Amino acid sequence: MASICFEAICSIITHIWDIQDFWLSSHYKKYTKIMKKIEATVRKEKFNQVKKALQESGVDYFTYHEVFGVGASNPKIETYRGASVVVDALPRIQMSLIVEDDLAHRAIDIILTNARTGVEGDGKVIVSDVEKIVSISESGKKNKKSLAFP
Repeated sequence: MASICFEAICSIITHIWDIQDFWLSSHYKKYTKIMKKIEATVRKEKFNQVKKALQESGVDYFTYHEVFGVGASNPKIETYRGASVVVDALPRIQMSLIVEDDLAHRAIDIILTNARTGVEGDGKVIVSDVEKIVSISESGKKNKKSLAFP
């Protein structure tokens, strides 16, 4: 009799935990936003066009820096002060932006449309999921303005 009661109690507790897990996961999904990190490497001469188009579309913040890329294209031989120099690392701008999932496809389309020249070496776009954003200025608090985690 005691083992039957114990099994019944365990079954009830397991059922309650399942309900609690379901409620927590649905509650969590309801109040969180899925964010995407988009890293794009574009030609320097196309950067201002891409930047302006992103800003006009509502992407209000991103970081960028100058990088040098080595790709599959053939290296160029240029003359510098009378000497032949092989140029195989090409200057590019690498942009990093974090957007909500529903804006990600639009941001990618904007980057592709404005960065494309049709010539090999236009760049790459890499998209990944963002797990968490923590604000440095707010002593480690989650930044609710840029990411709505509960």
